[in-house]
Amino acid sequence: MAQQNWIEDDLAQAGHRSTQTRKQICTYLLKEKGIFSAKDILDAHKKLDKVSVYRTLDLLQSLDIIHPTLMLDGHQMYELHQKKSHHHHIVCVECKKDECMPCKVVVPKKIKGFAKIHHEVHFTGVCNACA
Repeated sequence: MAQQNWIEDDLAQAGHRSTQTRKQICTYLLKEKGIFSAKDILDAHKKLDKVSVYRTLDLLQSLDIIHPTLMLDGHQMYELHQKKSHHHHIVCVECKKDECMPCKVVVPKKIKGFAKIHHEVHFTGVCNACA
């Protein structure tokens, strides 16, 4: 699977068609380093339909391709699901800069009665530039 197409490949394997909107969102997500919101996508692609962006994000979340991370200034933030490098985020309460933090929590792969197990921890603080 080519790196630039893995999200579209996952969509196709799950039986979803490739639309122009989905292609643009997939390209954006692969270029984006860190967390993003629907607003970020809409700001970067002004001609995309707002409803289509939200529906695509819902689809990508249901397929475990993206995960919601935290709410920031009233916007749900997401990031690509990184199966091999689970981590958390710290966000500056002043400038909204975010950084990844390693996760030391060991989550069991299986818990009786549950599937697609995930956990979230969010840290906030004031970065050195704002302090």
